[in-house]
Amino acid sequence: LFPVAAFAMDASKETERLPCSWRYVNLCFLIPIFNGFINGYCWAGLAPHYRDMGWPVARVSTPATCGFVGRIICQKIQVRYGFWVMIPLGLIHLILTILGVVFFDQEWAVILEVVAVTSLDG
Repeated sequence: LFPVAAFAMDASKETERLPCSWRYVNLCFLIPIFNGFINGYCWAGLAPHYRDMGWPVARVSTPATCGFVGRIICQKIQVRYGFWVMIPLGLIHLILTILGVVFFDQEWAVILEVVAVTSLDG
């Protein structure tokens, strides 16, 4: 256990401590790191994928714009209805990502996948 604060929290003079467990490391470090890798990979490969497929590179901003507008909407839904809403949104995210993986040569599927990554990222 790591001490966080040396000040007294109440009359018993106890100090607050952070737990040092695998769950703590997983939730506070590994999951955010992997989430950053996924989001970084998406943006690094999007423009080359458009170019390789012969699609106009000028349309790369379409999924980004739709995704970030969707992120505003999804965050408002989370604030209003609570975090349990992430379960159905996560299922939608999974379905759209699978479509993007299966139909990687179709522009509509790539757009839906990038929109899902940016807007439904909890």
